[in-house]
Amino acid sequence: MHAHARHAINVGDLSDREGVSYTMFGVAGNTLDAMMRASTRHALTAADVVINVDLEQYGSLDWRRTSGLIAEGYRAAEGMRDRLLPLALRAKAPMTNGGAPAWPDG
Repeated sequence: MHAHARHAINVGDLSDREGVSYTMFGVAGNTLDAMMRASTRHALTAADVVINVDLEQYGSLDWRRTSGLIAEGYRAAEGMRDRLLPLALRAKAPMTNGGAPAWPDG
């Protein structure tokens, strides 16, 4: 029924940067960041449902805080529950592995 619904999960900061670094690497990095933000904004406009995950308290080196990162993702999805449930393949899936859905075979 909803085979063509497009979902996007935004885990990035899409705000425009205020300061610009004028070094060679700074300009290159700022240029890449600007292109990535523009591409992400464009992709998000094509999605039927966008889940925005609040990751302000995390940085690029917080990979050891995976439990917290995963919890933020689940919180964001829970906040979109009313939009996501009609698109679910099954009404209820058994939960294992710390809350991650475990879909039975078949």
